[in-house]
Amino acid sequence: MFEKYEKYFNSLIKKAKKQKEKTIFEKINDLYDSLNGDTICIKLGSDLVEFGDDISKYSHEVRTEIKEKTGFILPAVRFLENDDIQENEIEVVINSVSAFSEFVIPTKENFEKDLKAALNKIYKDYLKDIFTNEMVEKYIDVVKKDNYKMAVEVCYKLASVEIKYILVDLLLHEKSINNIVLIFEKIAERIYIDNSYLSEDVSSLSKEIIKNI
Repeated sequence: MFEKYEKYFNSLIKKAKKQKEKTIFEKINDLYDSLNGDTICIKLGSDLVEFGDDISKYSHEVRTEIKEKTGFILPAVRFLENDDIQENEIEVVINSVSAFSEFVIPTKENFEKDLKAALNKIYKDYLKDIFTNEMVEKYIDVVKKDNYKMAVEVCYKLASVEIKYILVDLLLHEKSINNIVLIFEKIAERIYIDNSYLSEDVSSLSKEIIKNI
């Protein structure tokens, strides 16, 4: 029965590709994405908008640095001009809630320095807010490609929110999650070989993982 449905969906995908249309799964993903607002939005005062051409460059540099150091990918940032704030103000909004503001001397050098500082502050101080459940699923997908059985078994024992807790905890303790497969191996060892997770909460489990990474 499963093979029958698999062939059916594969035929739909092939047909869509041939017609250069989006697949059913792509359309579902588009619909899902449309339900989600911007995780990070930075509002710019009118005096800072003129530096907009450099924003993508600065953002990419910071996101790359954070990824290489920690294994965490800072979500894409949406930049908007806003007349309701001061002309030389940057306001950072996370999950539709104002997080903090900075005032910038409106020169290119200061804007670059202060924008990069703001992006790093977002990572350091608001990690729990910007680490979304969708990100957790992407990390799980990476593990599935390397060791599907282990990923499924860990996910059977731990909910996505518990896996997120562990990954965030590792980052807060300045541990890289770049090698996500190794982290899942350590989790699997702890909850299966020691068979101890049943008597521990996720906080205790996380502490054990941190010790062994």
